[in-house]
Amino acid sequence: MSGIVLEAVKRRFRLGNRTLSDPSPIMTPEKVRAFYQTSYPELANAAIHGPTLEGKTNVYTFKVAVGTKG
Repeated sequence: MSGIVLEAVKRRFRLGNRTLSDPSPIMTPEKVRAFYQTSYPELANAAIHGPTLEGKTNVYTFKVAVGTKG
């Protein structure tokens, strides 16, 4: 028998310098963004970038678009 071991890849989400934990591994990144929107209203129009693999963790980054009024 071979020694192959399967490990689930964990997820983490970033918003600026904040690291947000994964509320549920079955949620899509869009649903995670909606989940955190009550705590971080700036996520309403944030784009989702990633994932990038860091060690054994997929990291998604929420990028908030900065605009001007007028």
